[in-house]
Amino acid sequence: MKKYGSLRKYKQVLKARKDYHNPSEQEFEKIANKLGINFIRKGYPDYIILDKDGEIKGFIEVKPSQSSKLRSSQERFKRFCKRYNIPFFKWSPEDGNVMPFN
Repeated sequence: MKKYGSLRKYKQVLKARKDYHNPSEQEFEKIANKLGINFIRKGYPDYIILDKDGEIKGFIEVKPSQSSKLRSSQERFKRFCKRYNIPFFKWSPEDGNVMPFN
């Protein structure tokens, strides 16, 4: 992140990239932005959730529906997070404005 100088600048750079979104991730970002949730879109897991100081609060994997399964690598990461008491959530547009880090 130091390359960009600030969380705000980093998010501006990421927002300029429209080619990496799927509809579920677009919906997540729309709602998270509306609720004032800070995040970085990294790809695996889909999002790193940050507090107002830029410190990591947890991780979110976005799926098209709640019935969508996590891939085996995502399940391993979920178990890793659980083992070390790191918040990890699966989110889908079905969840609407319900955000685990709100």
